[in-house]
Amino acid sequence: MDERMKFIGRLLSGEKMAPLCREFGISRVTGYKIWLRYQKLGSVALFDQSRAPDLSPKVGQILG
Repeated sequence: MDERMKFIGRLLSGEKMAPLCREFGISRVTGYKIWLRYQKLGSVALFDQSRAPDLSPKVGQILG
């Protein structure tokens, strides 16, 4: 989370995405994902997000 906070802070201060991503060792896709999530959710977005699906396949079968 600390690195993400530094990343967002530097974007907010006007630095460019591509050089920052190179410096932080992430792809631009990941950089934009972090940035867009931050814009949508605020500082909560800097914490790790769950990778679990919203619905399990079995729940989908029951509801479908």
